[in-house]
Amino acid sequence: MKQLNKWLKNPKRDYKEGVELYKRHKGADQFYSFFSKKEDASPKDPEYKMLVQRLTKVQRIEAAKRKKQPQKPEPKKRTKDIKVTDIKGNKKSGHVEGLRQNSKYLSKILSLKWKDLDQRDKEVFFDKKEYFEYKRRLFIEISDNVKEIKTLHVSLKKNQDKKERAGILNQMKSLEDGNTEQWQKIDDWVSERPGDDQNKDPMKRGVELQKKKDNLKGSIRRTQNKLKNNVYKTEKTKKNAEQRVVDMQKELEKLENETA
Repeated sequence: MKQLNKWLKNPKRDYKEGVELYKRHKGADQFYSFFSKKEDASPKDPEYKMLVQRLTKVQRIEAAKRKKQPQKPEPKKRTKDIKVTDIKGNKKSGHVEGLRQNSKYLSKILSLKWKDLDQRDKEVFFDKKEYFEYKRRLFIEISDNVKEIKTLHVSLKKNQDKKERAGILNQMKSLEDGNTEQWQKIDDWVSERPGDDQNKDPMKRGVELQKKKDNLKGSIRRTQNKLKNNVYKTEKTKKNAEQRVVDMQKELEKLENETA
């Protein structure tokens, strides 16, 4: 991990070394096959940009795993190994905060609907259905993006035209960037945390509402651009994206009325 951190901090990164670091952390997967086809790449090349993007994601995930590990190692279960089935019957008060940092748990729970959650799961989202739906919408967008990245990767392997390949790589990078941004929002349990708004300072409340509106406007604009540019290749992901736009516009309208 130290070598990966050092490589990412180095402004004069060696492409070949980065490819080997990727293989060490992720194995010889489809992305490694893609990266290794090129002996060298400059920061302007799509391969170089995507390699930095993928290794930055590896660094973020590894850092989150280390953060979740308890200070004193336990012989049996650790937070990162908790399964949803175990959580259902777990009534230990100290686990809620840990679950908010557990990406594996969140990935499973956000694939469910509010009615399928038990009380412990709901407490993770402060027992607020709207807050859960907000996080779930972000997760669905991430899932759709992952499917599109896989579809684009298949197209990339079949396409030999340099200009078209560059376009596909830019689309993949855009989706990867979007996923990183959405995961950051899912991992943020502070700025978007629901509370008793009546007890908040009006100025602070106004700033928070404006931030929410700006985030929604940005998400709506990005999703609409993806739809316009035919980034979503399957009918299902297109419909999901269109529905997200509708839901976000309704939420934005609600916020606009609240601040009118």
